[in-house]
Amino acid sequence: MTALLELKQKIKGFYSEHDVLLLSVGKFLLAFLLFQGINSSMGTMEKIDNIFVVLILAIVCAILPVNTMAVVGCLLIVAHCYAVGIEVAGFALVFLILLIILFLRFTAQDNAALVFTPVAFTFKIPAAVPVLGGLLRTPTCAVPAGCGVLLYYFMKVVKEKSTVLQGKETELVQKLKILLDGIMKNQEMWLTILAFVVVTVIVYMISRCSFDYSWRVANGAGAVSYIVIMVLGGMFLNIHIHMASVILSAIAAVL
Repeated sequence: MTALLELKQKIKGFYSEHDVLLLSVGKFLLAFLLFQGINSSMGTMEKIDNIFVVLILAIVCAILPVNTMAVVGCLLIVAHCYAVGIEVAGFALVFLILLIILFLRFTAQDNAALVFTPVAFTFKIPAAVPVLGGLLRTPTCAVPAGCGVLLYYFMKVVKEKSTVLQGKETELVQKLKILLDGIMKNQEMWLTILAFVVVTVIVYMISRCSFDYSWRVANGAGAVSYIVIMVLGGMFLNIHIHMASVILSAIAAVL
């Protein structure tokens, strides 16, 4: 135990001496994973679906605030949507502007949840977002995280419906209806947002209690709550939920 405490102090000391460099490296990695995840999730515009473009954008975002990373990610999504159709790009632009107006009301630390959420979905560990938000931030970070869920499922809808959206026989009204239904009637997405909000609040409340090991209890309680909400919610709403993926995501969140 003593060795672990000494290691912890050494890590803290190293971070305090090199915090600017380490923060830039962390933002670079997060931006790289975000932009690469967007390209892999959509991949409709070949010009930006390029590792060198991703690296350049990640380097730029490494020296800029986290909000810039979110804005660049939104622009990449609009570009991929433009490759599907100008109507899809217009819908995406309006949708993302509304999200940007919403999350810019919060601090950069909270907005990191919006950036981290699509990355967490890419690595199949979405439960880590509300658990980390509850431990490190306040329940308000559930709002940017919820926006991140909306972004992820919007990209998923565009990818899955790209063939129909690109069809010349599909009228403008039909395309807009497909996109709106893909968001508004997506029960899995709304269930995930509900789970994010509830888990963030539970973890925050327990972790702020004064008893011993409150953070560890909050960590475990958040993971269990995520599993219960997703599984029972899926059964109640008749949604096909991959139980193994949910459980593994919760375990990863605890770790």
